[in-house]
Amino acid sequence: MALQINRKIQHLATLYNQFRFLIDDKHVVYVTIEPGIFPVGDWSFIDFLSFPPGDWNRGRISKDQYTGSLTFSSISYDIILGVENIWHQTYIDHLEFEQIDSLSQNVRIATHPLFHYPVIIKFASFPSEIGDIETETAMYSRLHGTGISPKFLGHVTEEGRGVIGFVLEFITKSRLAEPRDLTICQKVLARLHNLGIKHDNIRKDNFLVLGGKAFLIGFKVSYLCDEKKELELEYDNLQELFGGCIKNDRGTKSYTN
Repeated sequence: MALQINRKIQHLATLYNQFRFLIDDKHVVYVTIEPGIFPVGDWSFIDFLSFPPGDWNRGRISKDQYTGSLTFSSISYDIILGVENIWHQTYIDHLEFEQIDSLSQNVRIATHPLFHYPVIIKFASFPSEIGDIETETAMYSRLHGTGISPKFLGHVTEEGRGVIGFVLEFITKSRLAEPRDLTICQKVLARLHNLGIKHDNIRKDNFLVLGGKAFLIGFKVSYLCDEKKELELEYDNLQELFGGCIKNDRGTKSYTN
């Protein structure tokens, strides 16, 4: 297979033996390394491997059985499914954001010309992670305009995958909830339950507090629920959770869940 040298390769993300790369500042590709070639977390192959030219977005790297050198044993262009529940009118390509800080591999603080302030972008680095983003996107559609959560500002897209994430309001001066915030956290959770939604991941860092008001985040396992006892149990567990809460001022890091 003919290879092209001197291409600009930027490593974007890793998931076990899967890698996400940006080629020449334009195209995202997903590369799987044959198991056992490198230890998990070893990216050294990037320094001496040439990436094939052409229109492809999936590749597999193997070791040549005769020379022992690494090579792309296959490349292909596949349709990779993204989020299907698309409801907001704003779509922004992931390459248009200017990153300020990385809160986790899939959560960033960033700027964009559409907004006069920093925002949070949350996305699925790999197709296997799209389910969580799908769930959160659906939950935010139901929460839109309620004030229960940060504002949903639009969908994040990637060429060849469609919608891979979303943009959220960045509540810059918020803090994580403390024991003294139990009442306002109960209020916002009760409002969520009144919409027939169970959060199902109630943790201290899923509540943001600003100006005497609490906001909920982290809806990746939330679901519609009409079982009163389930919702009551989640509500009752909140007091027990906050009974053991200690002060934590990590602030924006709460967006990483």
